[in-house]
Amino acid sequence: MKRRIRFLLLFLIGTLAVWYFFIKKYDHQYTFNVATPKGVVFQKINDWTTSSIASIDSVVTRKKIAFKTVQQHIWISEKGYRVNWEINDTNDSVTKVKIGVNLLEGGVADRFQILIGNNPIKDSTLEAFKNFREYLNNFLTATTVSDTIIHARSPEHWCAYVALEGDIASKANKMMANTAFITAFLSEEDIALAGNPYLEVLDWDLDSQRIKYNFCFPIDVYDNLPHHETIKFKKTKSYNSLKIKYFGNYRYSDRAWYELIEYAENNALPVSFTPLEVYLNNPITDGNERSWEAEVFMPVQTD
Repeated sequence: MKRRIRFLLLFLIGTLAVWYFFIKKYDHQYTFNVATPKGVVFQKINDWTTSSIASIDSVVTRKKIAFKTVQQHIWISEKGYRVNWEINDTNDSVTKVKIGVNLLEGGVADRFQILIGNNPIKDSTLEAFKNFREYLNNFLTATTVSDTIIHARSPEHWCAYVALEGDIASKANKMMANTAFITAFLSEEDIALAGNPYLEVLDWDLDSQRIKYNFCFPIDVYDNLPHHETIKFKKTKSYNSLKIKYFGNYRYSDRAWYELIEYAENNALPVSFTPLEVYLNNPITDGNERSWEAEVFMPVQTD
């Protein structure tokens, strides 16, 4: 009987040792909840790890699955780490974030150090991931969206526009760079503006977070519109959509996109990931970015 108990104990210890030293997925793991959609977390991971404020020396993103996971290699104080971000729903308004970390060149000796209470991974990476949480919380404080999402028709206009593309984070700078260009041309041609400028997304690569889009200025209808190599004219048609209001710097207005996507998922509404944003403030003349407002529309697919 004692031999059997001893054998079972040795087997259990051996099994646990094999699991801990050779099978265990991560050397260290961080978990936290945040009251924002998965898409916001996914986008801010990408923003943070490539920003100058992140507490990391360098980063290489190895794989991304939109709104679900980001796999990266990061370096902190000349040590390399394999980092896996997992993004999951807990309910309609809360996202759970799990950050699994391994040493890039770790081995059995490193896991033994963790086992006896010496955890160099936690000591080296804790500050970096606390920095990310602070970065995310500051973003959620600086930008807001309306509590109500409604069904609405998107606006319909004739417009002058330029076709642009790039990562989502660059859209505000590209719009600013083209505003004077478009309005000066319209003024020279005596073409009157007829509403607020807007952006319409034509294609959105969710994994790379790159978009193709038109930056548009509504105009009155004219019989003979002038020719220009870059500035074109067209009619933007109205469609059934979900609508939300966004407040804050227009660089981050995609926060509203993720709110609309999550609402559509929770309510089993098929939508096209081609949002349209109407900008109600002029950033050139209004320096208080917290007061900037945009109306954001996401097309609802119909049979």
